[in-house]
Parts: sequence; structure tokens; C-alpha cells
Amino acid sequence: MAESGARTAQQRQHTIYAAFPVPHKGRCDFKITRVSLLDENDFITGFVGIVEDVTEARRLHDQISYQATHDSLTGLLNRAAFEQKLDQVCRTISEGDTPHALIYLDLDQFKVVNDTCGHHAGDELLRQLTGLYKQQTRRTESVSEFNGDGLKPAVARLGGDEFAILLYNCLPDDALHVANRLIHTTREFSFSYDNRVFTVGCSVGVVPIRPGNGGSSEVMQQADSACYVAKDKGRGRAHLFQEDDQEVLGRRGAAQWVPRITEALNNNQLIIYAQTIAPVVGSESGDRFEVLVRYRDEDGNTIPPGAFLPACERFSFMPYLDRWIIEHTFAELEQLYGNGAGRSLASASINLSGQTLGEEWLLEFVCRQFASGTILPQQICFEITETAAIANLAAAMNLIDRLRDIGCKFSLDDFGSGLSSFSFLHDLKIDYLKIDGSLIRNITTDPVGREMVAAIHRVGQVMGMQTIGEWVENDAIMAVLREIGIDYAQGYGIGEPQPLLPVQTVAPTAQGD
Repeated sequence: MAESGARTAQQRQHTIYAAFPVPHKGRCDFKITRVSLLDENDFITGFVGIVEDVTEARRLHDQISYQATHDSLTGLLNRAAFEQKLDQVCRTISEGDTPHALIYLDLDQFKVVNDTCGHHAGDELLRQLTGLYKQQTRRTESVSEFNGDGLKPAVARLGGDEFAILLYNCLPDDALHVANRLIHTTREFSFSYDNRVFTVGCSVGVVPIRPGNGGSSEVMQQADSACYVAKDKGRGRAHLFQEDDQEVLGRRGAAQWVPRITEALNNNQLIIYAQTIAPVVGSESGDRFEVLVRYRDEDGNTIPPGAFLPACERFSFMPYLDRWIIEHTFAELEQLYGNGAGRSLASASINLSGQTLGEEWLLEFVCRQFASGTILPQQICFEITETAAIANLAAAMNLIDRLRDIGCKFSLDDFGSGLSSFSFLHDLKIDYLKIDGSLIRNITTDPVGREMVAAIHRVGQVMGMQTIGEWVENDAIMAVLREIGIDYAQGYGIGEPQPLLPVQTVAPTAQGD
């Protein structure tokens, strides 16, 4: 009897959803419910119809669903929705299936737009590039399933200036072709904002998705590593991941340096070194040098910075390392040049990475070092590279202005290494131009390089800057620098890096943030 009652109740009510055009309102969604009226013998004697306009409720539902799966700025899939699709294809692909492909795209020089014109400009750039990427993958990479359903590429913004594209049933060579097409599209794109024109590039990692792929997390990690290999090779290119990819494995090996350096910071396994910077003509009162760092492993071996600094840069660990170097440099300088030490310090140059330039703690932290000892701001010079200054222009300008106000000096390192432009020097208050060693080392035999060095020196003079030549290895190079009028020289011909203190005995007390 209960079963009959349940069946009767089910028969009495039936609901459908439909959409109809409504005058003056357009197409609307309706929920239509029919309720049957039954007599005592369960015969239908009539109907009651209920029609509800659910247009707004459905619109809100669709909006919430869309917002949960799409990036609010570009309208692309967000990371969570994309990784869900990626996880599905990683789990369902079988032996004999055509592989899928993941494209991982990271913009190059995007930060220049943000720092120069603000985040509104960066957002607009991302929106415009999104339209181009949609066009490039809309048709040619769509595939049809056996049931007739179309599978369009899944395009997502993972965050910041990183994008991902999932190509279904796509062979590795075809995916690489798509990647190179996206690189070309990005390179040819010009972005105009506030009467300025910018060009950007991109680096791309490509990963085939086959059975036994290790899952979506592993595939994403492979794509990220492949993308960084493309950056390391010079940017503006694509790198195809393969199972025995030594370059990707090398990058993963570099990642192992991060915990080692973390341990070194905690256990004072790093050593502060110094390399002399000498006047090209005459002499000066006091020591002048650049501060460098070495790693001391468990066996007491000294490891040069080229082994671990690239890993720190790749994995955004430089602010932690720079903070340690600043703190320990000041402590050792206090021992060597503090009150009663009997030695004179002209200038100690401390390097700052591009990652550290934008750190909010930096200015206060540096000021705290001066307040806790006798080292003067006039005795400290901070070095930033040309590429870091350009990529972090707003942060660099702010930091330079604030620290120069209290007396610190600034040096622009590696000038002439690639992106050199005298125009942005007007915005930076720099005391020293450090000419890149690639121009210095062949200066005795390369007349073009000599003229470039001379031109940099002349512009530096006009702008009130002194010049420093790097990689000075012999007297012949020194003689040419003297003829040109370069102010200072640094290199193995002047002096090799040496520990600032014979034994690292200083263990500064943590000063907090």
C-alpha cells in the first residue's frame, strides 16, 4: 500500500524546465510544475499548473558556477578548474591512445609594464594577450570524439603572468608547433599604454601526457621545470620535456640547493668574501671592495656562488640570502673597521638581487644595521644589476632615493651586458657605473668594445657617475682603462676574492623583522 501511495504521489506531480521568449524581456527560464487532481479512486479529475519565472535564480546560479571556475580578470579557466581537467585526462588516458599535451607559458618582461605604468596597465596587457591566445587555439587544435562531441583546448590563467593550455589528442611535435606559434604571437604583440609602447615575450614548457604520467601534479611540475629550462636557454623559446631530460633533471637538482642554503643560513656555513676595487690612477685612503659570499660544506670545502646562487634566484630564495649577507657583513665590518680597530674603510659594496629590491623589510632592516654600530652610510655602496633595475624600476627608484638620502651610495652592476639603455639612467640616482666584464676582458684587441667602454665612461661623467671596469686580469687591460679614464678597476689582476675575516666567528643576534 505504501508503494502504491508513493507511486500515486509521483504520478500526481511532474516538473520540467523550459525557456521561452517573453515580450519586452527577451528569453526567460521557467519552472513548470503540473499537479494532478485525483478522486477517491485515484482517477485524474483535473490539473493544477504552477509556472515560476526562475530566470534570475538561474542567472545567479550560472554566475556563481562561472566565478568558481574562471579567472575574474581574463575570463579563462582558473587554476583549480584547469587542474581538475588535467587530472581527469591524466587518469583516463590508456595505452594506444593518442597522447594529450600540456603547454605551460610564462611571460617575460611583464613586470616592466607593472612597475612602469602600474597594475592597471598590467591587467589590460593580460586581457589583450588572453584574446590572442584564445584565437590561436580556438579552431586548429579542437578535436572530435567518437560520440561527436567537440573537445576544445582548455586555456587557463594559473596566476600572475602564467598560463596553461591543455591540448587533447595532440602529438608532441604538434604541441611544440602550437607553443612556437604562441611565442611568435607574443613577440609580435605591441602593447600601448599612457603614450608608451611595450613588447613582451614568453617562455614555454611542453609536456606530453601519456599513460603512467605520474598524475596531474607531476605533469605540472614537469611543465614548470621545462619552462624554466626555456628561460635558462635565453627566453623566447619552447622546451619539450622528455623522460630522460637532463636539463630538467638538472633544474630539479638545483632545487636541492634551497634546503642546503636554508641550513647554511641557520648554521653559519656561509663565508663573507671581499674582492678589492682599486683606483685606476693613484691610490685612496681606506679599503674599497665588493662583498661576495661562499658556501662551506660539511667537509669544509668552499663552494663558489655560481653553484648555488642560480638555484636561489630560480626559487625566489634571494631575499633570505641577501638579508643574511647584509647582517653578517655589517657585523664583520664592525670588527674590522669599528671604533678602535685601526683600519679605514672607504667603501664596501653589497649586492642586492632583483627579488630583494621590492621587499618591504629592506629599508628598515638596513637602517637598523647602521643604528646598531659605527659603520657609516657613506661607507656602504649597494650594487644592483642593470637587468634587476629595469625589471624592478619603481622599487629600485624608491630604494635608491631613500638610502641615498641617509648617505649610502649605489652602483649599477653589469652595465653593457645586454639591455643597456642610457635613457633609464635619468630616473636612477646612481653613483657608480660598473662596466660589464664581457666588454673589458678583450678591450686590448677589440676596438669596438673599447669604444663602447669609452662611450659608457663619457656618459657616466656627464651624469656625475664614476666608472668601474670589471674582469681586469692583467696590466695591459689596466693600461687601456687608464687611457680611457676609467675611475676604478676590479678583477683577478687587481686581487682575488679573500675571506673578509680569516675565520667566521661572528654570529649576530637575530634582530627580528
